[in-house]
Amino acid sequence: MADYTLAALQRKEWESSSGCFALDVRKMKAAIRAGERAAEAQHKNIVKLIS
Repeated sequence: MADYTLAALQRKEWESSSGCFALDVRKMKAAIRAGERAAEAQHKNIVKLIS
C-alpha cells in the first residue's frame, strides 16, 4: 500500500503543474488520519471486549 501511494505521489508530482498536487496531498493526509482514528477506535473497542 505504501509503495503504491508513493508511486502515485511521484507520478502526480510531474503530471501536475498547478496547485492540484498540494490539494491531493492534503486529501491523502486527511484520509490517512481518518484511517488512523478508525484503527484507534477499533483497538479501544477490542481492548474493552477483552477486559
